[in-house]
Amino acid sequence: MPELVEDEIKRYVETDGSNCLFCAGDKLHLGKLRGGTGVTFRDITCLGCGETWREIFHLAEIQYPARADFAEVERP
Repeated sequence: MPELVEDEIKRYVETDGSNCLFCAGDKLHLGKLRGGTGVTFRDITCLGCGETWREIFHLAEIQYPARADFAEVERP
């Protein structure tokens, strides 16, 4: 299993996980969202190199009332 360095993980998060952490490919299989109180996660598999990792999501904010256009939400 390849080792990841902090800079690689930071770059992945900053680019919204659009490319594989290992081969930079863009063919990713996004698993179903799962989780419990306070945390949600999904497993990601690169269809190019076969590596698998887990994305972890934490609640950052809410939108009320909910808008139809999600693009209106500002990123931190």
